[in-house]
Amino acid sequence: MKKLELEGRLNLIKYRILDYTTDDSGNIDCFLDVFGDYVIYNEDRGKYYYWTGLLWHEDKGKKIELWVQTAMRMRRDLTLKKLKKLDDDDLSRRLEAHAKGCCNMRSIKAVLEGAKAQLSHSDKLFDRKPYLLNVLNGIIDLRDGSLRSHNRK
Repeated sequence: MKKLELEGRLNLIKYRILDYTTDDSGNIDCFLDVFGDYVIYNEDRGKYYYWTGLLWHEDKGKKIELWVQTAMRMRRDLTLKKLKKLDDDDLSRRLEAHAKGCCNMRSIKAVLEGAKAQLSHSDKLFDRKPYLLNVLNGIIDLRDGSLRSHNRK
C-alpha cells in the first residue's frame, strides 16, 4: 500500500474513530476500513493474501499481522487524542482502557481470526478467467491480445 493511500485511509478513520465499538468487532472494523481492500483470506488454503499492486501474494511472513498492528496503533493514537475533547468521564475511561489494550497480541490475533469471515474467498477467486494472463506491465487478454491495467478485483 502506498503511503499517500494509507494517509487517505487514516483520514477516513479519524472521523469514525469514536463510532467503532470497544471490542474485537470494532477492532476488526477499523482494520478493514484501513486495509480491507488489500487483504483476502483463502478459505481453501487457510492462508491470507495481500495485493502487491500487481498480484495477490501469499502472506508467508507477518505482513498482514503488521498491518493489523498498524491499524490498532492508529486506532489507539486517534482515540487517545479524541479523549481530550470528551466531557463524559465514564466514556473517556472506557475508551482509554480499550485504546491501550487494542495493541496487545490477544487483540491482534483476535482481529486476524475475526477478519477471516469478512475477507474469505475460495480458490475459485483466482483464475476465474483463464484467458487473462498477468504480466509485469498489466494483464493480457489472450482472446484479442489487448493489455489491461492490473486490477485486484
